Amino acid sequence: MTMARFGVDERPGAAVEVKVLNTWAQRLRGLLGTGPEAGPVVLTRCSSVHTFGMAYDLDVAFVDASGEIVEVVRALPPGRVVSSPSASCVFERPAAGGAWLEAGEHLWTSALWGEGAPHGEIGERDGKIIRQEDLPKVWAAALRGYDRVLRVPLRLHEKEQRPV
Repeated sequence: MTMARFGVDERPGAAVEVKVLNTWAQRLRGLLGTGPEAGPVVLTRCSSVHTFGMAYDLDVAFVDASGEIVEVVRALPPGRVVSSPSASCVFERPAAGGAWLEAGEHLWTSALWGEGAPHGEIGERDGKIIRQEDLPKVWAAALRGYDRVLRVPLRLHEKEQRPV
């Protein structure tokens, strides 16, 4: 399983940690079969989600190729389908009050890791540009050949070089 941590430009110090769902089967299942205590996930290469079979509402955020959150749906009830054609991935969590991703915010990858603790930071504290070719081999193994996951918004940029 791959995990990721995302920073939010508009909220310095804020971070969202998610399980990365890479495969078709993982994306199809999403949070299905979990309870309201489940952690958030990101469905890569995805622009549409369904809540058929869900036992609880979801908060959903659609993110485009540049890491911009293009649409947010809060408390999406079971039995629905929502999509955003410009999205490249979708963040989901059990519906909850309080802070969540907001349309117009911009995400950037601050860490990727496999099982266990994060294996390093990506430009979060030291300001270095770390590109895909610089990723430690353990990160590549965690991604299990899904190097396309490093696109949107798992894109590795220095904050100042990201598209606006």
